[in-house]
Amino acid sequence: MRKEIILITVLVLAVFTVLIPWLVNKAPYIGDAWIHLRKAEDIVIQGRLKLEEYNDMWPLVNLLIVFYSIILSISPLISTQIIPFLVSLSAINLYIISLKVSRSKYAAFSTPIALIFTPLYTFITFGSAVMKETAAFYLTTLLVAYFLVNRPNLICLLLLSFGLVVGHHFASLAILMFLLSI
Repeated sequence: MRKEIILITVLVLAVFTVLIPWLVNKAPYIGDAWIHLRKAEDIVIQGRLKLEEYNDMWPLVNLLIVFYSIILSISPLISTQIIPFLVSLSAINLYIISLKVSRSKYAAFSTPIALIFTPLYTFITFGSAVMKETAAFYLTTLLVAYFLVNRPNLICLLLLSFGLVVGHHFASLAILMFLLSI
């Protein structure tokens, strides 16, 4: 029971840490967030994804905002905070990775704590940002954790890898759309 309480405490701290800029400012604090918010609003209004300019090249961040905005019936502005929330869930993935690699429960607990507090400014800055790298962070840690836990299931590992590559950069998505159209 003590392990669960510690892990829940770490997770709550992770969520709170990445949401600090939102709680203080009531809005995303980084310029990239506003660009991706505008892209997401355009996708919601037009009902389609355009691949025309630089900030369209990162469909994962734009589509996550759109997806949660539509599914949860919230404004795209509020749904931008789903991305920092997902980053905070990476604490669980890092716990699993550390536990599997080190086989030490102390190391497993120290890894997500290190993510949250060392250095605090970096985690707040990166984890709270709504940008392409932040959107890919959770999927990356999930991919590594999944690989360490479920080695025999390569189909799921390939699907997660494919999702990360296709979602993170539009060139992979464009190639996939081209191949599907053939």
